[in-house]
Amino acid sequence: MAFMQDYKNRSVSRGALVFLRVFIGAVFLQQGMDKLALGNAGLGFDPALENFLAVAVERGYSFYTPFLESVVVPNSPIFALLITWAELFVGVSLLIGFLTRYGTFMAMFLALNMALSQGMGLVSPTVEAMTVWVAFTLMITSAGRSWGLDSALHNRWPRSILW
Repeated sequence: MAFMQDYKNRSVSRGALVFLRVFIGAVFLQQGMDKLALGNAGLGFDPALENFLAVAVERGYSFYTPFLESVVVPNSPIFALLITWAELFVGVSLLIGFLTRYGTFMAMFLALNMALSQGMGLVSPTVEAMTVWVAFTLMITSAGRSWGLDSALHNRWPRSILW
């Protein structure tokens, strides 16, 4: 009987992560859709990104600002496209629970870059730090296997690390 109680608790715990997964997915999808609605980021030019980068070069970590200055700023149209489509991928991935580990990894990557460019760490109480840690939790707990497409794929190919 203890086995059944343990199984029930584990299912409830993973099921509770669905709400976090869907919420984070909705936030990223909204961010991506906002960029597409402006029409600029979808074409590779985003004035908001240009303004953000100007501030980030001043406020970012000293080890990170050379990357911003030498790679991101000169190629900001490409990065505008990459960020927009990455946010859309993360949003859809987390909302439907498909390739959740990749979606959460990309969410962590986006939030970490945002935190570094603003000069914030991962232990400071910021939205970016919270996003990194929630995405990390979702990734290691296989949150897509609860009420997501990853569950069906895991049942079909149980040895795959993709889901």
